[in-house]
Amino acid sequence: NMLGGWRGNARAAAGPADDMPLRYNGRLNANRITGTEQTSVVAGVRNTTGKVPLNTTSRSQLGYGGFGSQDFREGGVSFTRKPGKSEISGHLQYTGYDKSVDTRNQSESLNATSSTFSAADNRPLNASNVLKADAVFEYRPDRFHTLYIKPVFNMTLTGAFSNPMASSFNGDPLALVDNPNDWVDFDFRGGHFPENDPLASIRVNSSNNRNSSYSDRFSGSLAAYYVTRSEKKRGRNFTLRVDASINGGTRDQYVDYFVFYYRKKDTDPKKREARKIFVDNSDRVYSVSPCISMNEPFGKGFYLQTTLQATYRNAVLLQVVQSQDTSVNGA
Repeated sequence: NMLGGWRGNARAAAGPADDMPLRYNGRLNANRITGTEQTSVVAGVRNTTGKVPLNTTSRSQLGYGGFGSQDFREGGVSFTRKPGKSEISGHLQYTGYDKSVDTRNQSESLNATSSTFSAADNRPLNASNVLKADAVFEYRPDRFHTLYIKPVFNMTLTGAFSNPMASSFNGDPLALVDNPNDWVDFDFRGGHFPENDPLASIRVNSSNNRNSSYSDRFSGSLAAYYVTRSEKKRGRNFTLRVDASINGGTRDQYVDYFVFYYRKKDTDPKKREARKIFVDNSDRVYSVSPCISMNEPFGKGFYLQTTLQATYRNAVLLQVVQSQDTSVNGA
């Protein structure tokens, strides 16, 4: 007998991976059913890790490629209830993930008379969280009257960060150090250059670019109607319906870009170039639409339907941009 109790299953697994974070996978689901109720619950977590293959192009590619991890989360619940002459049901669902990648690349570009070398590091991070919910309420006291209400809500939150760092050289850095990538991961915005830099004699430029963004999006809606049917005249009914919605969100983006050009001759000036940009976008949209309709039969097989509907909509959009460019010559 499946009625009256909880039934479900769970599974879990974990284990080490070669030179990578621990792998794991777990999932749970449970159900409960009675004569007038039903409830289901699900939850799960897992991660996948893998070595990202190096993208080989026409250049002579060297280096490591990348390693990354992805962590996923999910959960949800759904239910149905039938108290008396009404019925209530709903769903709630959550999904989310965190992703990170550590990439290291080295390359050589072959020119007509010389070669240009480069080394780059980047560790981008991405995250997302999504929540969805809806419910339905229906009430039928008899076969002549019906009340129906359905709200829906969705929200998405995302974030991202990256900090690519790179240097270019007019000579082969592997002739001076075992790993050139060890000499690109530093913050030189405030003059924090590595002491006794073994690659200073062949550096052409170095860049450090910080990017971050955050966004949230939401939407909600409500549908409600009431229907009454005539007990005396078949086909005659009156309906009152209201639809409302709201949606919008914000997105913030920040860029902090810095390039340092090295002096190769005593007569050449060192040069710093910096750029900072901040962009904020936001929007809100509201709408309401009430509707009244009547259906009146006359004759055999003929109906007259009258509908009165109004719609109100309001939209607000806003964008803010701030930027600053700086170029400085000198040591």
